Amino acid sequence: MSHVLHVIHDLDHSGAATQLRLLTAAAVARGEDVAVASLRRPGPQGERFVAAGVPVIWTAKRFRLDPFAVEALRRLVERRGAGGGLITWDHDSAPLGRILKRLKGAWWAHVHRGGAPPKLTGVDAVIAADLIAAQSAKAVTSAPVTIAPNAYDPSLVPMGDTEKLAARARLRAAGWDIADGAPVVVCVTRIDDAVATKELAWASDLVRVMRPGLRLLVAGDGAGRLACERFAVKAVERGTVEWLGPCDALATLYAAADVVWVGRGAGATPTPAVEAMAAGKPVVMADGPGRETLLPQDTPPAPPVCRIAWNDRPGWAKATMRLLAEPALAAEIGAANAQRVRGSHDLGHTIEAWRAALAMGSRS
Repeated sequence: MSHVLHVIHDLDHSGAATQLRLLTAAAVARGEDVAVASLRRPGPQGERFVAAGVPVIWTAKRFRLDPFAVEALRRLVERRGAGGGLITWDHDSAPLGRILKRLKGAWWAHVHRGGAPPKLTGVDAVIAADLIAAQSAKAVTSAPVTIAPNAYDPSLVPMGDTEKLAARARLRAAGWDIADGAPVVVCVTRIDDAVATKELAWASDLVRVMRPGLRLLVAGDGAGRLACERFAVKAVERGTVEWLGPCDALATLYAAADVVWVGRGAGATPTPAVEAMAAGKPVVMADGPGRETLLPQDTPPAPPVCRIAWNDRPGWAKATMRLLAEPALAAEIGAANAQRVRGSHDLGHTIEAWRAALAMGSRS
């Protein structure tokens, strides 16, 4: 497909925005004609798209079925000429794709990343992030559904102790109290689910009792962030949880971490988990449908139980304390994690899956 317009709710820090940035930046590097339309102000990641050469257009959507947003997108699609298409990335943008398909005959694909799919009447193709998302999409549409797994940034590679100390020095220079010898747990998340994030903060305090000096670094933003910060002030020893907010320096965070936590969410293969595994880190992740494909419990080296119910605080603490107490085991698990995602979640593999999906959809 020669001209593609991607439509997304916003370009705040999220797994969807990260995947979109990786794919469009690679497409621009190959000389392909792609652009991104954001239905809200482009947000903190917008500059990273522009720096990669990806055109970003702010197409303001004021209410659910905004005729002005529909008209703006129609003009963008027509301007891009024949042979183009529209790809929507979330529940907020899907209705616009459906309207343009019905009124103007635009070629339309939708990216389904987990949870209940939106209404997909008339869609030409669906691109699912994992098997669970693919199955839920197939329940509501007869269009071709292709799995294109979440990719990781190629710059994320396993690093050793020297890089860990350097990363912690950079965090201290940025104003965060992270000692060289402190146990460090990193959680990268969009803080929309305040209840689940509070559970992780509470679990970190259990670990802190056994491992004084522990730091839980939470990178992310969302509607629940203020409530989580207020909760941590009251329930957790001061300084245990550091709320970093939106963060572009994920490579530094993963390098500084001893363990990475991935909380509750809709996807079976959440982007932070894939990224942390690519960085060679042991991951403790909230259990959920399909997540055993990314983080099996029974593969060598036999790890502590690393998929845990999102609200099992003692379980999170127990798994984390074992990884902190046995650095050789943690390093072995981290190396196995990196190997596991290298073949199935590298960017080249995901790009090929996307090409196959778009080709199949254009023939349907």
